Order: sequence, then C-alpha cells, then structure tokens
Amino acid sequence: MALIRNGSYLKLASAMGVSSIGDGIRLVAAPLLASTMTSDPLLISLVVVANRLPWLLFGLAGGVVADRFKRKSLMVLIDLSRCVLVGALAGAVFFDLAGIWVLAVVSFCLGVGETVFSAANQGMIPEIVEDPDDLSAANGTFHAMQAASMNFIGPGLGGLLFSFARWLPFLIDAVSFLLASALVARIAGGGQAPASGGAGMWQAVREGVAWCRGKPVVVALLSVMGVVNFAQSGVLAVMVIYVTNDLGASATAFGVVLSISGAGGVLGGALAPVADRKLGFSYVLPVGVALAGPLLLLMIASNNLVLLAGCLFFNSFFGIMVSVLVASLRQRIAPRELAGRVASVQAFMAMGIAMPGGALLGGVTAELLGVRLVFILSGALCLLLSLATARNLHPRALRRDIAELVAKASPTK
Repeated sequence: MALIRNGSYLKLASAMGVSSIGDGIRLVAAPLLASTMTSDPLLISLVVVANRLPWLLFGLAGGVVADRFKRKSLMVLIDLSRCVLVGALAGAVFFDLAGIWVLAVVSFCLGVGETVFSAANQGMIPEIVEDPDDLSAANGTFHAMQAASMNFIGPGLGGLLFSFARWLPFLIDAVSFLLASALVARIAGGGQAPASGGAGMWQAVREGVAWCRGKPVVVALLSVMGVVNFAQSGVLAVMVIYVTNDLGASATAFGVVLSISGAGGVLGGALAPVADRKLGFSYVLPVGVALAGPLLLLMIASNNLVLLAGCLFFNSFFGIMVSVLVASLRQRIAPRELAGRVASVQAFMAMGIAMPGGALLGGVTAELLGVRLVFILSGALCLLLSLATARNLHPRALRRDIAELVAKASPTK
C-alpha cells in the first residue's frame, strides 16, 4: 500500500495516535478529578460542557484559521500550547492549587485549540495523501487508531494513573502533546500556503458555508449525519442510567459495554477502505442510515445486556465507517483553499449543534418521561429519516450525484 511508504502520512498518523492516547487518559481523569473537588453534579458536568462549548462558539472560525495559516505550523503550535496548559494543570493539582473552575477553564481552552487543530488536520490529509483513491484508507486508519486510543488504551491508563496520583494523568497527557508536536514538525513541507487574508473572518466563514450549501449532495449528507448524531447523542447521554438502573448492571459491566461499542468503531474504521472498494459509498451510507433506527429500538427490546452491547457494536461499526467515507469524499471534492472551512462546517453541525443538542434533549426527556422513551423517540426519528431520504439516498442516485461532484472537482485538485 502506498500509505506505508508515505513518511509524512505515517508521522501524522503516529502523532494522532499518541495525542489520542493522551486525550483518552484526560477524558477519564478530568471527571474523576472534578468529583474529588465537588459533589455537585452540575459543577462536574460543567467541565464537560466547557470542553464542548468552543465547538458551538468557534467551530466555524477554527476552519478559517486553518485555511489562513500553514497547517503544519498551526498544529505544532497548538500541540505545544496544549502541552504547556495541561502541564500547568498537572503542577496545580500536584501543589493542590487547582479548583473546579481552573479545571473548567483549562477544558475550555483545550476545546478552543481542538476546533482549529481538527480543521487543520483534516485539511492536511489530502495534502500529504496525493492519490485520492488512498483517502478512504488514510481516514479509516485515522479513525481506527483514534477509536482504539481513546476508547481502549487511554481510558484504562487514565483510571490506573489517577489511582497512583491525581496529577499523573495530566502530566502524561502533556507529554503526549509534546511528542505529537515533534512528530508533526518532522513532516516534510509546510502545509497549505496561507489563503488570502483580504476577507474578514465572517466573510471567510460564509465562503465555506456557501460552498457546502451550493452542493445539494453535501447538504443532504450533512443533514442526514446531523439528525443521526442528534438521535444517537440523546441515547448515549442516558446510557449509563439505562444500564445501571434499568438493567441493574454494575459500573464494571457498563465499562465493558462501552468497550464493546468502541471495538465496533475500531473495526468499522479498519474495514471502511474495503467497504469503499467492494461496495462503494453509495451503498454503505443508505445501509448505515437504514440500520440506525432499528438498532436504537432493539437496545430496549428486552432487558438483555448482551443484546444492548451487540447493538452498540454495530451502531459504532456503521457510524465510524460512514464517517470515514464522508470525510474521504469531502477531501476529494473540497477546494484545497477551503478544506479547513468545509471540514469545520461538518464539525460545527456535529460537535456544536447535533451532539450537545441531542444530549440535552435526551436528558430532559429522561427526567420528565423516562429513559426508555429516549430510545423509542430516537429510534423513531432515525426510521423516519430513513424513509424520508430513501429516494435521494438510493445507491443509483447517490452514485450518480457523487460521480458528478468528483468529476467537477478533479480539474482543481
């Protein structure tokens, strides 16, 4: 495979893997640390909200920054900044100077950096992977590594390190950012040349949004993924309550269920290139959308933890596979000078609107009407989506529309 001989891609993938392990460590250690600072669930949840809020506030602006500066330099600078920030947090915890508000501010700042870093990373992949046919393999490897690092390796290490010392997970996370920045710095070339800075920030954001709005297929894909993310986020927000209260399972069993779900994501990312080659995106997407509703409804069809774990496995499997192929398609058709902004539009809709909105509505629904109704409503929403888009997402129509987009994009690539 050409990717194995692509030194720049291997460095970028390695950097992502290292930093994702650190992210997984921190994502477990941060709420654990918060729980030692306060017993107020609202304040503890504030740490999570603070990390996600930047996607709503700065998600689109992050894409503009990624398009206006050399992406490699941006990624190195952001990773070094995050290294210093998390390292300072580790020191504050060591000297018992960190409070819940310090943790929330650090989480917010890390989220701001992630909005730019993610857009720059997505824009850099098509720069270093020259053959468009290799993009699905490149993105599949990225998603599989990220799922394995953040869902398996990182969380386990995070809990273990925290049991030794509260500051230790954050120190290791800081080191992971330092190592990642060193790997990115060694990538050949400087990344995309800066785009023209003549337009203001808002105008630049509008250019990225306008490009997406001008492509009906892109609008359809973003809308479909947004609705599915919204529905699934509502379910995931109350999953711990369903597993531990309704099913009476232990916290350990809940962890195992999440690990099985993560395994589905790893396998989905790894097999995405094969599915793209053998079946094509035009078949994978409709299947993924069609199965989303039934899988959510099957999760509560019986009080069976094994059935729940199996549904979560396949839910993650198809979810990550579709995400890989959507990212690959986006990178093939988006102009290089707009790559960061186009990626940020998708991230903004998912991370800034659909996921937090779904989680919030899921929590409110569970509080007022019960946890099981969240699954039923989410599953019904996905079923309605599948029926409503059956014509537009028919493999033949989708294949034709995608072929036209790729053909139009080819001369500019």
